[in-house]
Amino acid sequence: MRKGLSLVLTAAIYLLFCLTPAHALIPGDVNNDSNVNLADIIYLVNYIFKGGPSPVLQFAGDVNANCLTNLSDLIYLVNYVFKSGPDPEGCPPWGVPQNLGPPVNTEGAVTPAISADGNTLYFSRVSDIYYSTWSGSSWSTPAPVPGHVNTIYYEAKPFVTADGKKLYFESERPGGMGNDDIWVSTWDSVNNEWGVPVNLGPPVNNSNENSSPSLTADNAKLFFLSGVSIRVSNWNGTGWDPPVILGSGVNANATEDDPNISSDGKTLYFIRWNFYGPQIYVSYFVNGDWSIADTLPSPVNDSFSSLSPSISYDGMSLYFSSGLRPPDFSASPHIFVTRRQKTVAK
Repeated sequence: MRKGLSLVLTAAIYLLFCLTPAHALIPGDVNNDSNVNLADIIYLVNYIFKGGPSPVLQFAGDVNANCLTNLSDLIYLVNYVFKSGPDPEGCPPWGVPQNLGPPVNTEGAVTPAISADGNTLYFSRVSDIYYSTWSGSSWSTPAPVPGHVNTIYYEAKPFVTADGKKLYFESERPGGMGNDDIWVSTWDSVNNEWGVPVNLGPPVNNSNENSSPSLTADNAKLFFLSGVSIRVSNWNGTGWDPPVILGSGVNANATEDDPNISSDGKTLYFIRWNFYGPQIYVSYFVNGDWSIADTLPSPVNDSFSSLSPSISYDGMSLYFSSGLRPPDFSASPHIFVTRRQKTVAK
């Protein structure tokens, strides 16, 4: 009897979840009540200016299709509600990844990092850091970054700050804490080269492997991998605070690596190993914590290995390394880029 009752209850719960309609994302409906009106404007004001709750559904606050939620969205929403302005547009999906091709992908290219203006691409080749510049139609022939960054030792996973003045990277060079460490070099505008790198030291570096640095646009938060955990350290004005391990939404199975933070510090891309190998995951900072990460959908991940994501400062382009991916199926990792694709109204 109890077994039969249990089956009935199980079936009822299943039907409840299956037949309950899911809330579809409506751009501008930040309170998720299926309407876009004054209540959403008030909600957005509270979120942007007073630290109030995040939009109920991710990207619901993005009404101008730039995949961010900020003052420009509030102005857009006010114009729509009170002045019959353009309809809200949501965050567009990722397009099919494109191989950057030669001359970038000619001798192996991994761990890309794109500059704030999108015109300089930094990446690793063998054990050195290279760069290539965009002419408006093509990438230049890559060259080693000038100055004192590259040595006979391992240097990789570059990250250049939004102002272009500092280059963070990981290296096994002498003078560190005994393993892979994070170093920083400052741009020498007199000699047009990168200066002598400085080890970040404790509390960021320790005896573990410390790698994959990534900073917010205001340089206030440093995300990186230490040991098997992705961590974040806050700049206190004179130095870096003791790092904090991100929660289980990000650090789930000790295979996470290559963290890359969005310019506003609210979206974290990283890799995690699953059935298909390394795949790109994304987590969002919602109501004071990082959400449970999910894989980027096809066509970004599919069944191909994907490594070292680098999100552009406007959030609309994602560079990453991948191997055995069409159309060339090269076993050597190449750098790809996927871009948000706006839907053209018919």
